[in-house]
Amino acid sequence: MDGSGYIGEHQAVISQEVWDQVHAILSENCRERANRQRAKVPGLLKGVIRCGHCGTAMGITYTKKKGATTHYRYYLCTHAAKAGYEACPVRTVPAGEIEASVVALLRCNLITPEVAARTYREARGLAPDAADEQDIILHLRQFNDLWDELFPAEQARIVKLLINQVTVYSDQVDIALRADGLYALLDEWRGAHEEAHHDAAC
Repeated sequence: MDGSGYIGEHQAVISQEVWDQVHAILSENCRERANRQRAKVPGLLKGVIRCGHCGTAMGITYTKKKGATTHYRYYLCTHAAKAGYEACPVRTVPAGEIEASVVALLRCNLITPEVAARTYREARGLAPDAADEQDIILHLRQFNDLWDELFPAEQARIVKLLINQVTVYSDQVDIALRADGLYALLDEWRGAHEEAHHDAAC
Protein backbone atom coordinates (compact mmCIF):
# COMPACT_ATOMS: atom_id res chain seq x y z
CA MET A 1 0.00 0.00 0.00
CA ASP A 2 1.66 3.22 -1.19
CA GLY A 3 0.13 6.58 -0.39
CA SER A 4 2.98 8.62 -1.80
CA GLY A 5 2.43 11.22 -4.48
CA TYR A 6 3.73 14.48 -5.82
CA ILE A 7 1.79 17.72 -5.72
CA GLY A 8 3.32 20.31 -8.00
CA GLU A 9 3.51 23.97 -7.14
CA HIS A 10 1.01 26.31 -8.75
CA GLN A 11 0.69 30.06 -8.84
CA ALA A 12 -1.80 31.72 -6.49
CA VAL A 13 -4.73 33.12 -8.49
CA ILE A 14 -6.84 34.68 -5.73
CA SER A 15 -5.95 37.47 -3.35
CA GLN A 16 -4.98 36.77 0.25
CA GLU A 17 -8.09 38.67 1.39
CA VAL A 18 -10.42 36.45 -0.64
CA TRP A 19 -8.50 33.32 0.38
CA ASP A 20 -8.89 34.20 4.06
CA GLN A 21 -12.60 34.84 3.63
CA VAL A 22 -13.14 31.53 1.81
CA HIS A 23 -11.32 29.79 4.63
CA ALA A 24 -13.51 31.55 7.21
CA ILE A 25 -16.74 30.70 5.37
CA LEU A 26 -15.83 27.04 4.99
CA SER A 27 -14.79 26.85 8.62
CA GLU A 28 -18.05 28.45 9.74
CA ASN A 29 -20.05 26.02 7.59
CA CYS A 30 -18.11 23.19 9.19
CA ARG A 31 -19.10 24.33 12.66
CA GLU A 32 -22.75 24.59 11.68
CA ARG A 33 -22.85 21.12 10.13
CA ALA A 34 -21.94 19.07 13.19
CA ASN A 35 -21.84 19.21 16.95
CA ARG A 36 -18.52 20.88 17.59
CA GLN A 37 -16.33 19.71 14.75
CA ARG A 38 -13.29 19.68 17.01
CA ALA A 39 -14.57 16.41 18.47
CA LYS A 40 -12.31 13.46 17.76
CA VAL A 41 -13.50 11.24 14.90
CA PRO A 42 -12.66 7.63 15.83
CA GLY A 43 -13.00 6.23 12.31
CA LEU A 44 -12.39 8.43 9.27
CA LEU A 45 -13.29 5.54 6.93
CA LYS A 46 -16.23 4.19 8.93
CA GLY A 47 -19.02 3.23 6.57
CA VAL A 48 -16.86 3.08 3.43
CA ILE A 49 -14.12 0.56 4.28
CA ARG A 50 -14.72 -3.11 3.47
CA CYS A 51 -12.77 -6.35 3.56
CA GLY A 52 -11.93 -7.42 0.01
CA HIS A 53 -11.64 -11.08 0.99
CA CYS A 54 -14.92 -11.47 2.89
CA GLY A 55 -16.92 -8.67 1.28
CA THR A 56 -18.03 -7.43 4.70
CA ALA A 57 -17.73 -4.08 6.42
CA MET A 58 -14.80 -3.25 8.67
CA GLY A 59 -15.40 -1.50 11.97
CA ILE A 60 -13.18 0.27 14.48
CA THR A 61 -11.69 -1.71 17.34
CA TYR A 62 -9.13 -0.79 20.00
CA THR A 63 -6.26 -2.67 21.59
CA LYS A 64 -3.91 -1.78 24.42
CA LYS A 65 -0.63 -3.43 25.27
CA LYS A 66 -0.36 -4.84 28.75
CA GLY A 67 0.72 -2.16 31.19
CA ALA A 68 0.38 0.61 28.58
CA THR A 69 -2.05 3.52 28.62
CA THR A 70 -2.12 4.13 24.87
CA HIS A 71 -4.95 2.62 22.85
CA TYR A 72 -4.30 1.57 19.25
CA ARG A 73 -7.04 1.81 16.65
CA TYR A 74 -7.65 -0.86 14.03
CA TYR A 75 -10.26 -1.58 11.38
CA LEU A 76 -11.53 -5.11 11.99
CA CYS A 77 -13.28 -7.29 9.41
CA THR A 78 -16.71 -8.07 10.87
CA HIS A 79 -16.57 -11.63 9.52
CA ALA A 80 -13.26 -12.19 11.32
CA ALA A 81 -14.78 -10.73 14.47
CA LYS A 82 -17.63 -13.26 14.35
CA ALA A 83 -15.97 -16.35 12.86
CA GLY A 84 -12.45 -15.93 14.23
CA TYR A 85 -9.30 -14.34 12.86
CA GLU A 86 -8.31 -17.54 11.05
CA ALA A 87 -11.37 -17.12 8.82
CA CYS A 88 -10.00 -14.00 7.11
CA PRO A 89 -6.51 -13.26 5.73
CA VAL A 90 -7.11 -9.51 6.07
CA ARG A 91 -8.42 -9.54 9.66
CA THR A 92 -7.27 -6.09 10.84
CA VAL A 93 -5.44 -3.07 9.47
CA PRO A 94 -3.96 -0.21 11.56
CA ALA A 95 -6.48 2.64 11.39
CA GLY A 96 -3.97 5.48 11.33
CA GLU A 97 -1.94 3.87 8.57
CA ILE A 98 -4.85 3.08 6.24
CA GLU A 99 -6.48 6.47 6.86
CA ALA A 100 -3.26 8.35 6.08
CA SER A 101 -2.73 6.34 2.90
CA VAL A 102 -6.29 6.83 1.67
CA VAL A 103 -6.20 10.57 2.36
CA ALA A 104 -2.84 10.93 0.59
CA LEU A 105 -4.14 9.08 -2.46
CA LEU A 106 -7.37 11.06 -2.38
CA ARG A 107 -5.57 14.38 -2.26
CA CYS A 108 -3.25 13.39 -5.08
CA ASN A 109 -6.23 12.27 -7.16
CA LEU A 110 -8.03 15.56 -6.59
CA ILE A 111 -5.48 17.41 -8.71
CA THR A 112 -5.13 14.95 -11.62
CA PRO A 113 -6.48 15.91 -15.07
CA GLU A 114 -8.29 12.55 -15.27
CA VAL A 115 -10.36 13.23 -12.16
CA ALA A 116 -11.02 16.80 -13.27
CA ALA A 117 -12.22 15.56 -16.66
CA ARG A 118 -14.54 13.00 -15.07
CA THR A 119 -15.91 15.61 -12.68
CA TYR A 120 -16.45 17.99 -15.61
CA ARG A 121 -18.44 15.36 -17.51
CA GLU A 122 -20.54 14.68 -14.41
CA ALA A 123 -21.07 18.39 -13.83
CA ARG A 124 -22.15 19.00 -17.44
CA GLY A 125 -24.65 16.18 -17.14
CA LEU A 126 -26.18 17.75 -14.03
CA ALA A 127 -25.86 21.40 -15.01
CA PRO A 128 -25.18 22.49 -18.62
CA ASP A 129 -23.84 25.84 -17.41
CA ALA A 130 -21.33 24.22 -15.04
CA ALA A 131 -17.77 25.50 -14.77
CA ASP A 132 -15.28 24.65 -17.48
CA GLU A 133 -12.62 21.99 -16.98
CA GLN A 134 -9.79 24.40 -16.14
CA ASP A 135 -11.98 26.06 -13.52
CA ILE A 136 -12.67 22.66 -11.98
CA ILE A 137 -8.94 21.84 -11.86
CA LEU A 138 -8.26 25.18 -10.17
CA HIS A 139 -10.93 24.70 -7.51
CA LEU A 140 -9.85 21.14 -6.77
CA ARG A 141 -6.29 22.32 -6.20
CA GLN A 142 -7.40 25.14 -3.95
CA PHE A 143 -9.60 22.86 -1.89
CA ASN A 144 -6.72 20.39 -1.58
CA ASP A 145 -4.67 23.21 -0.04
CA LEU A 146 -7.38 23.77 2.59
CA TRP A 147 -7.59 20.12 3.69
CA ASP A 148 -5.23 20.37 6.67
CA GLU A 149 -7.19 23.34 8.05
CA LEU A 150 -10.48 21.44 8.28
CA PHE A 151 -11.80 19.97 11.52
CA PRO A 152 -11.67 16.14 11.76
CA ALA A 153 -15.45 15.74 11.53
CA GLU A 154 -15.51 17.82 8.35
CA GLN A 155 -12.69 15.75 6.87
CA ALA A 156 -14.74 12.63 7.64
CA ARG A 157 -17.79 14.15 5.94
CA ILE A 158 -15.76 14.96 2.83
CA VAL A 159 -14.21 11.48 2.72
CA LYS A 160 -17.70 9.96 2.68
CA LEU A 161 -18.78 12.47 0.05
CA LEU A 162 -15.85 11.70 -2.25
CA ILE A 163 -15.29 7.98 -1.66
CA ASN A 164 -17.76 5.29 -2.59
CA GLN A 165 -15.75 2.43 -1.10
CA VAL A 166 -12.31 1.50 0.21
CA THR A 167 -11.66 -2.21 -0.32
CA VAL A 168 -8.81 -3.76 1.66
CA TYR A 169 -7.07 -6.92 0.47
CA SER A 170 -4.11 -8.67 2.03
CA ASP A 171 -1.77 -7.12 -0.56
CA GLN A 172 -3.51 -3.99 -1.86
CA VAL A 173 -6.16 -1.35 -1.29
CA ASP A 174 -8.70 -0.25 -3.92
CA ILE A 175 -10.41 3.13 -3.70
CA ALA A 176 -13.58 3.87 -5.68
CA LEU A 177 -14.38 7.58 -5.99
CA ARG A 178 -17.78 9.23 -6.42
CA ALA A 179 -17.84 11.54 -9.44
CA ASP A 180 -21.08 13.11 -8.22
CA GLY A 181 -19.46 13.67 -4.84
CA LEU A 182 -16.63 15.63 -6.44
CA TYR A 183 -19.15 17.82 -8.22
CA ALA A 184 -21.09 18.39 -4.99
CA LEU A 185 -17.87 19.37 -3.23
CA LEU A 186 -16.94 21.74 -6.06
CA ASP A 187 -20.38 23.32 -5.97
CA GLU A 188 -19.99 23.88 -2.23
CA TRP A 189 -16.50 25.34 -2.67
CA ARG A 190 -17.60 27.65 -5.50
CA GLY A 191 -20.47 28.92 -3.36
CA ALA A 192 -18.05 29.84 -0.59
CA HIS A 193 -15.66 31.36 -3.13
CA GLU A 194 -18.38 33.53 -4.70
CA GLU A 195 -19.63 34.62 -1.27
CA ALA A 196 -16.10 35.64 -0.31
CA HIS A 197 -15.68 37.65 -3.53
CA HIS A 198 -19.01 39.37 -2.89
CA ASP A 199 -18.02 40.25 0.69
CA ALA A 200 -14.62 41.50 -0.46
CA ALA A 201 -16.29 43.80 -3.00
CA CYS A 202 -18.59 45.36 -0.38
